[in-house]
Amino acid sequence: MRLVGLTAIFCACLVPRAAGQAGDRWLIVPTTMTSDDVWIEPTVSRVRTELAERGIDVWPLDQAAARFENHGSAPPGRVTESEFQSWIAHSDAGVEALVRGVPSQALDRLNLAQQLSRDSIETLNRNGEHTQAVLDICLYRVRALLE
Repeated sequence: MRLVGLTAIFCACLVPRAAGQAGDRWLIVPTTMTSDDVWIEPTVSRVRTELAERGIDVWPLDQAAARFENHGSAPPGRVTESEFQSWIAHSDAGVEALVRGVPSQALDRLNLAQQLSRDSIETLNRNGEHTQAVLDICLYRVRALLE
């Protein structure tokens, strides 16, 4: 409940700056991490009412949920097995080149691995080991750049 209070205060503080965004319509999508979500709809309604009273155009709740489903929420991209194996191979080769003391070659290979990381970050971040590998690739790139 405290989080919603803080969110409402945060939104209220942003309204004067947000009012300068003429023509933009606010989209409020209620989200909770608990099964006890009875309180969220009245809270969202109060925030929506407050914004409307301040002259901010806000999507109706049912339309906001539908718009978010259509435009803001999408399934993660798919990584094929060959792309995944290529990602691992480039990462491993980059680390090996770094160990051998060839930072330019390491950087080339790690850049290739990081490109797939950028393109498929939603998919890779759904697995703890893959998330760690994405972070490792970034750190090894930094090391290669420093060397």
